Amino acid sequence: MREPRAGVVIDGDQVRMEFVVTSAESDGVLHQMRVTYQPHSDLPPSHIHPAQDETFEILEGEVEFILDGVVTTFAAPTVVEVPSGVVHQLHNGGDAPATLLWSTRPALRTGEFFL
Repeated sequence: MREPRAGVVIDGDQVRMEFVVTSAESDGVLHQMRVTYQPHSDLPPSHIHPAQDETFEILEGEVEFILDGVVTTFAAPTVVEVPSGVVHQLHNGGDAPATLLWSTRPALRTGEFFL
């Protein structure tokens, strides 16, 4: 198993993730990734983080969020805050790639989840 650290890249068919800051590098405060979603990426299962807040800074393209059942499309440059306790999903439903800076606070074991 790889260790979560800045520079780790996970290349999938629909999503590319590059770790920017990890828990170990931020004393547990932050896990941050630069993420690129390919057009028409799948919608992941709805989920909730009971003890983590997420921030998505949309750098390029647009992303569809479902936050507590409400569907909204956000385009760059926009920052979307998802507080702990909010049921959410997101994907790229558009025709062009979308790139985001995705931050999770506190980091907890976010990096390990993706490895």
